[in-house]
Amino acid sequence: MNLEIGIIVEDFGIEIGNRKKVFEVKDICLGTIKNKYFTPVTGNYVYDELALFKKNFEDEQAYILNGNQILDENDNLFEYIDEIRKKIEDNECFAVCTRNGLELVEDEYLVETIKEELGLEVEDEESEFDEYYNSVKKIINVKDKEVREILKIVYKNYKLSKSGLYDEQIMDLKDNILINGDNELLEWILAIVANELGMGIYSLEITSMLSNIDNEKNIIDVIENLHEEGSSNGYILVLKNLEKLVDLSLYPKDDLVKIQEALNHLLKAHYVGDYSLQDVTIVCLTNNYDIKSLKVNNSMNKIVSQFGTVLSIDKLNKEEYKSILTLSEESLLNTYKEFFEDDLCVELVSTNAFIEEISEEAYKLDRGLTGLKLVLRNRINEIIMNAYSYDCDKITLKPVKQKIK
Repeated sequence: MNLEIGIIVEDFGIEIGNRKKVFEVKDICLGTIKNKYFTPVTGNYVYDELALFKKNFEDEQAYILNGNQILDENDNLFEYIDEIRKKIEDNECFAVCTRNGLELVEDEYLVETIKEELGLEVEDEESEFDEYYNSVKKIINVKDKEVREILKIVYKNYKLSKSGLYDEQIMDLKDNILINGDNELLEWILAIVANELGMGIYSLEITSMLSNIDNEKNIIDVIENLHEEGSSNGYILVLKNLEKLVDLSLYPKDDLVKIQEALNHLLKAHYVGDYSLQDVTIVCLTNNYDIKSLKVNNSMNKIVSQFGTVLSIDKLNKEEYKSILTLSEESLLNTYKEFFEDDLCVELVSTNAFIEEISEEAYKLDRGLTGLKLVLRNRINEIIMNAYSYDCDKITLKPVKQKIK
């Protein structure tokens, strides 16, 4: 007897991952299919009188599970059904609609994600995600809401790659990300997120894909370079300056179309050459460019629609420039302080007035993290050139109008 698993579900009206519908599973049953009718059975293979299944699965909310999740007769089918029914009683049994049909959500992280989305109770104790988030926040002390959202998506993809689901299931559920903002700031954020999760990261200009006319070869080269990182926890592929794909003043239209086609293929692909993309999060960046303007171009509109998450990060304000300068162990100023101490045997001390001045100059320059690094580097380089002439073991940084002691 060939057994199938049938479920009764209710549409939650929410989506997860790449716009996949989420359903609550109301009941589950084993059965057989004959002449397109589903007949439930019990442990003794006797017709079941469950009211939900009396309509022989003609109910619009009744489904046969996707074949990937149908169990062999040699497995303990009824024990499995009992486990699922226990999850149903605990409001922890969900299904998602994938390209292969309706499938149960059996990964614990995804269950928690769905419960959180629905406002259902989740574990009170600090989760693994919270631990990663707190670690990231010790380094990144700006754009709290956006950083949390970026980490949340990358973390979800990371957990999916470890879930044991089929590649096709993972590709249906994971998100790629499109972010508008200061590209250098975003690269910094993504590098820290990747480091905390133990992931590899590879970044390149989107137009660098013009180096080879063969689109497929372009993509294979990119993914091979990414996997040279050799990470077992997955990868982040960062493609910068997506807005250049609509700038006809930079490149001929035919060349831009080739890159658009290559990117479109990359976002849809499950495999590139011998590499699976199930553990790769693709992050495309626009550099302070209105994403809505991309949608005017039909080809780019199709590309934008493939991103499960679209974010925009505002420009840094003066207080955020000050935070990046000072508030973490890996701040820009601390990096220079370590250099002075290790290489010049000089203690570098900053004053509030110096930090205020550097932040003000960077804010006026309005070039984001790149501008802040430039302003600070120019000031520090002046000090380095004269450091040996000070004949002291301590240098106090003060505003440019004041002398350095």
